[in-house]
Amino acid sequence: MEFNELFDQSPVDWVKIKKRLLKNGHTMQTIYAAFKPTEGGGRIVVNVVDERLAKDLLRTITKIRSGDSRIEATKKGNSHRAKTSGGILNVYPAGQSFPQTVICSGNVYQSEFIPTTQALIIENIELFLRLEETLMFIEECCSGSFTLENMDIVFGSGNAIASSHNRAFLSVYQELFCLFDIDQGGLEAHKNLCAMLNTDKIGFLYPRDLNERVLSSARFLTPEQQVKLIKFKASLPIHESIKGLILANYKTLEQEDYLYG
Repeated sequence: MEFNELFDQSPVDWVKIKKRLLKNGHTMQTIYAAFKPTEGGGRIVVNVVDERLAKDLLRTITKIRSGDSRIEATKKGNSHRAKTSGGILNVYPAGQSFPQTVICSGNVYQSEFIPTTQALIIENIELFLRLEETLMFIEECCSGSFTLENMDIVFGSGNAIASSHNRAFLSVYQELFCLFDIDQGGLEAHKNLCAMLNTDKIGFLYPRDLNERVLSSARFLTPEQQVKLIKFKASLPIHESIKGLILANYKTLEQEDYLYG
Protein backbone atom coordinates (compact mmCIF):
# COMPACT_ATOMS: atom_id res chain seq x y z
CA MET A 1 0.00 0.00 0.00
CA GLU A 2 1.27 3.46 -0.90
CA PHE A 3 0.60 6.43 1.36
CA ASN A 4 -1.42 8.35 -1.20
CA GLU A 5 -4.09 5.69 -1.73
CA LEU A 6 -6.18 6.98 1.17
CA PHE A 7 -5.52 10.61 0.31
CA ASP A 8 -6.31 10.76 -3.42
CA GLN A 9 -9.67 8.90 -3.30
CA SER A 10 -8.25 5.76 -4.92
CA PRO A 11 -10.25 2.57 -4.25
CA VAL A 12 -9.04 0.77 -1.11
CA ASP A 13 -10.06 -2.31 0.84
CA TRP A 14 -10.94 -0.74 4.19
CA VAL A 15 -11.74 -4.05 5.89
CA LYS A 16 -8.29 -5.35 4.96
CA ILE A 17 -6.57 -2.12 6.02
CA LYS A 18 -8.30 -2.10 9.39
CA LYS A 19 -7.45 -5.77 9.95
CA ARG A 20 -3.77 -5.14 9.24
CA LEU A 21 -3.71 -2.11 11.52
CA LEU A 22 -5.25 -4.10 14.36
CA LYS A 23 -2.77 -6.93 13.75
CA ASN A 24 0.06 -4.42 14.13
CA GLY A 25 -1.19 -3.49 17.59
CA HIS A 26 -3.22 -0.35 16.90
CA THR A 27 -6.48 0.09 18.77
CA MET A 28 -9.87 0.79 17.25
CA GLN A 29 -9.85 4.13 19.06
CA THR A 30 -6.60 5.17 17.38
CA ILE A 31 -7.72 3.92 13.95
CA TYR A 32 -10.98 5.83 14.08
CA ALA A 33 -9.20 8.92 15.32
CA ALA A 34 -7.33 8.93 12.02
CA PHE A 35 -10.00 7.65 9.61
CA LYS A 36 -13.74 8.00 9.28
CA PRO A 37 -15.25 5.22 7.12
CA THR A 38 -18.78 5.74 5.86
CA GLU A 39 -20.91 3.09 4.18
CA GLY A 40 -23.05 4.10 1.24
CA GLY A 41 -24.01 2.94 -2.22
CA GLY A 42 -22.65 -0.55 -1.59
CA ARG A 43 -19.17 0.65 -0.81
CA ILE A 44 -17.16 2.18 2.00
CA VAL A 45 -15.85 5.71 1.66
CA VAL A 46 -12.91 6.48 3.92
CA ASN A 47 -12.21 10.07 4.91
CA VAL A 48 -8.99 11.10 6.61
CA VAL A 49 -9.70 12.86 9.90
CA ASP A 50 -6.12 13.33 11.17
CA GLU A 51 -3.65 13.35 8.28
CA ARG A 52 -0.51 13.12 10.41
CA LEU A 53 -1.85 10.24 12.50
CA ALA A 54 -3.15 8.49 9.38
CA LYS A 55 0.28 8.58 7.73
CA ASP A 56 1.92 7.31 10.90
CA LEU A 57 -0.49 4.37 11.01
CA LEU A 58 -0.10 3.52 7.34
CA ARG A 59 3.68 3.48 7.61
CA THR A 60 3.42 0.48 9.92
CA ILE A 61 1.66 -1.62 7.24
CA THR A 62 3.25 -0.27 4.08
CA LYS A 63 5.10 -2.93 2.14
CA ILE A 64 8.75 -2.40 1.34
CA ARG A 65 9.27 -3.08 -2.37
CA SER A 66 12.23 -5.17 -3.47
CA GLY A 67 13.69 -2.21 -5.34
CA ASP A 68 13.42 0.23 -2.46
CA SER A 69 16.67 1.55 -1.06
CA ARG A 70 17.09 1.89 2.69
CA ILE A 71 16.72 5.64 2.29
CA GLU A 72 13.34 5.16 0.56
CA ALA A 73 12.31 2.48 3.03
CA THR A 74 12.93 4.67 6.06
CA LYS A 75 10.15 6.96 4.82
CA LYS A 76 7.87 3.94 5.12
CA GLY A 77 8.88 3.29 8.70
CA ASN A 78 11.41 0.45 8.59
CA SER A 79 14.70 0.71 6.70
CA HIS A 80 15.80 -2.71 7.98
CA ARG A 81 13.25 -4.37 5.71
CA ALA A 82 15.15 -3.15 2.63
CA LYS A 83 18.52 -4.26 1.31
CA THR A 84 21.59 -2.14 1.86
CA SER A 85 23.42 -0.66 -1.13
CA GLY A 86 26.37 -2.94 -0.46
CA GLY A 87 28.12 -5.04 2.11
CA ILE A 88 31.47 -5.60 3.78
CA LEU A 89 33.50 -8.75 4.33
CA ASN A 90 36.40 -9.16 6.73
CA VAL A 91 39.15 -11.27 5.23
CA TYR A 92 42.51 -12.59 6.39
CA PRO A 93 44.53 -12.55 3.14
CA ALA A 94 46.63 -15.70 2.76
CA GLY A 95 49.64 -15.62 5.05
CA GLN A 96 48.58 -12.47 6.89
CA SER A 97 47.72 -12.22 10.59
CA PHE A 98 45.43 -9.18 10.45
CA PRO A 99 42.10 -9.04 8.57
CA GLN A 100 41.30 -6.53 5.84
CA THR A 101 37.95 -5.18 4.74
CA VAL A 102 36.43 -5.84 1.33
CA ILE A 103 33.65 -3.53 0.11
CA CYS A 104 31.11 -5.43 -1.97
CA SER A 105 28.31 -3.99 -4.08
CA GLY A 106 26.53 -5.93 -6.79
CA ASN A 107 28.92 -6.69 -9.64
CA VAL A 108 31.96 -4.92 -8.16
CA TYR A 109 34.16 -5.12 -5.10
CA GLN A 110 37.04 -3.12 -3.65
CA SER A 111 39.97 -4.59 -1.76
CA GLU A 112 43.58 -3.68 -1.09
CA PHE A 113 44.85 -7.21 -1.60
CA ILE A 114 44.84 -9.65 -4.50
CA PRO A 115 42.69 -12.71 -3.73
CA THR A 116 44.24 -16.15 -4.06
CA THR A 117 42.53 -19.05 -5.84
CA GLN A 118 41.08 -20.64 -2.68
CA ALA A 119 39.07 -19.25 0.23
CA LEU A 120 37.72 -20.61 3.48
CA ILE A 121 34.51 -19.06 4.82
CA ILE A 122 34.17 -19.22 8.61
CA GLU A 123 30.69 -18.53 10.00
CA ASN A 124 31.55 -18.27 13.68
CA ILE A 125 33.17 -15.05 14.95
CA GLU A 126 34.97 -16.86 17.80
CA LEU A 127 36.63 -19.26 15.36
CA PHE A 128 37.49 -16.39 13.02
CA LEU A 129 39.18 -14.44 15.81
CA ARG A 130 41.02 -17.52 17.11
CA LEU A 131 42.25 -18.29 13.64
CA GLU A 132 45.43 -20.16 14.50
CA GLU A 133 43.53 -22.67 16.65
CA THR A 134 40.79 -22.99 14.05
CA LEU A 135 43.22 -23.73 11.22
CA MET A 136 45.02 -26.26 13.39
CA PHE A 137 41.69 -27.99 14.05
CA ILE A 138 40.85 -28.10 10.34
CA GLU A 139 44.25 -29.47 9.45
CA GLU A 140 44.10 -32.20 12.09
CA CYS A 141 40.41 -33.13 12.06
CA CYS A 142 38.86 -32.33 8.64
CA SER A 143 39.29 -33.96 5.25
CA GLY A 144 39.62 -32.07 1.97
CA SER A 145 41.90 -31.14 -0.91
CA PHE A 146 43.20 -27.74 0.14
CA THR A 147 46.31 -26.01 1.41
CA LEU A 148 45.40 -23.75 4.31
CA GLU A 149 48.54 -21.62 3.95
CA ASN A 150 47.40 -20.54 0.48
CA MET A 151 43.82 -19.71 1.40
CA ASP A 152 42.15 -16.38 2.11
CA ILE A 153 39.98 -16.65 5.24
CA VAL A 154 36.59 -14.91 5.00
CA PHE A 155 34.22 -14.18 7.88
CA GLY A 156 30.69 -14.95 6.73
CA SER A 157 28.07 -14.30 9.39
CA GLY A 158 25.26 -16.80 8.88
CA ASN A 159 23.16 -16.49 5.76
CA ALA A 160 24.48 -12.95 5.09
CA ILE A 161 27.42 -14.51 3.23
CA ALA A 162 24.95 -15.55 0.51
CA SER A 163 23.97 -11.92 -0.19
CA SER A 164 24.12 -11.06 -3.88
CA HIS A 165 26.41 -8.15 -2.92
CA ASN A 166 29.16 -10.71 -2.29
CA ARG A 167 28.85 -12.46 -5.65
CA ALA A 168 31.54 -10.56 -7.52
CA PHE A 169 34.15 -11.04 -4.81
CA LEU A 170 33.45 -14.69 -4.02
CA SER A 171 33.28 -15.55 -7.74
CA VAL A 172 36.97 -14.68 -8.01
CA TYR A 173 37.91 -17.86 -6.15
CA GLN A 174 38.34 -21.11 -8.03
CA GLU A 175 37.58 -23.10 -4.88
CA LEU A 176 35.53 -22.26 -1.80
CA PHE A 177 35.21 -24.13 1.46
CA CYS A 178 32.86 -23.44 4.36
CA LEU A 179 33.07 -24.10 8.09
CA PHE A 180 29.47 -23.67 9.22
CA ASP A 181 27.36 -24.70 12.21
CA ILE A 182 25.96 -28.22 12.19
CA ASP A 183 22.35 -27.09 12.26
CA GLN A 184 19.66 -25.93 9.86
CA GLY A 185 21.13 -22.44 9.73
CA GLY A 186 24.46 -23.80 8.55
CA LEU A 187 22.79 -26.01 5.95
CA GLU A 188 20.66 -23.14 4.64
CA ALA A 189 23.67 -20.80 4.44
CA HIS A 190 25.60 -23.37 2.39
CA LYS A 191 22.62 -24.14 0.17
CA ASN A 192 21.94 -20.45 -0.49
CA LEU A 193 25.61 -19.73 -1.15
CA CYS A 194 25.72 -22.52 -3.74
CA ALA A 195 22.57 -21.12 -5.36
CA MET A 196 23.91 -17.56 -5.36
CA LEU A 197 27.15 -18.62 -7.05
CA ASN A 198 25.37 -21.19 -9.25
CA THR A 199 27.61 -24.09 -8.24
CA ASP A 200 27.43 -27.27 -6.18
CA LYS A 201 31.22 -27.46 -5.74
CA ILE A 202 31.54 -25.47 -2.50
CA GLY A 203 33.07 -27.66 0.18
CA PHE A 204 31.25 -28.15 3.49
CA LEU A 205 33.94 -28.90 6.06
CA TYR A 206 33.27 -30.98 9.16
CA PRO A 207 35.41 -33.09 11.48
CA ARG A 208 35.87 -36.79 10.78
CA ASP A 209 34.43 -37.57 14.23
CA LEU A 210 31.29 -35.50 13.63
CA ASN A 211 28.97 -38.34 14.66
CA GLU A 212 30.59 -38.59 18.09
CA ARG A 213 30.62 -34.83 18.54
CA VAL A 214 26.92 -34.49 17.74
CA LEU A 215 26.10 -37.42 20.02
CA SER A 216 27.89 -35.76 22.96
CA SER A 217 26.55 -32.25 22.19
CA ALA A 218 24.53 -30.44 24.86
CA ARG A 219 22.61 -28.46 22.23
CA PHE A 220 19.29 -30.27 21.93
CA LEU A 221 16.91 -29.84 19.02
CA THR A 222 13.64 -28.21 20.07
CA PRO A 223 10.33 -29.62 18.73
CA GLU A 224 9.91 -26.48 16.62
CA GLN A 225 13.41 -26.83 15.18
CA GLN A 226 12.73 -30.48 14.44
CA VAL A 227 9.61 -29.67 12.43
CA LYS A 228 11.45 -26.97 10.45
CA LEU A 229 14.43 -29.25 9.75
CA ILE A 230 12.17 -32.06 8.50
CA LYS A 231 10.71 -29.57 6.00
CA PHE A 232 14.17 -28.37 4.92
CA LYS A 233 14.79 -29.41 1.31
CA ALA A 234 18.34 -30.61 0.88
CA SER A 235 19.96 -29.72 -2.45
CA LEU A 236 23.15 -31.76 -1.99
CA PRO A 237 23.98 -35.16 -0.48
CA ILE A 238 25.98 -33.49 2.31
CA HIS A 239 22.86 -31.57 3.37
CA GLU A 240 20.82 -34.77 3.51
CA SER A 241 23.54 -36.56 5.46
CA ILE A 242 23.89 -33.86 8.13
CA LYS A 243 20.13 -33.37 8.32
CA GLY A 244 19.75 -37.10 9.01
CA LEU A 245 22.48 -37.03 11.66
CA ILE A 246 20.81 -34.15 13.51
CA LEU A 247 17.35 -35.74 13.40
CA ALA A 248 18.72 -39.12 14.51
CA ASN A 249 20.26 -37.63 17.64
CA TYR A 250 17.88 -34.69 18.23
CA LYS A 251 20.99 -32.54 18.63
CA THR A 252 22.87 -29.82 16.75
CA LEU A 253 26.47 -28.68 17.17
CA GLU A 254 27.96 -25.26 17.74
CA GLN A 255 31.34 -24.58 16.16
CA GLU A 256 32.91 -23.56 19.47
CA ASP A 257 32.96 -27.29 20.15
CA TYR A 258 35.79 -27.50 17.62
CA LEU A 259 38.02 -25.43 19.90
CA TYR A 260 37.00 -27.28 23.05
CA GLY A 261 38.81 -30.42 22.11
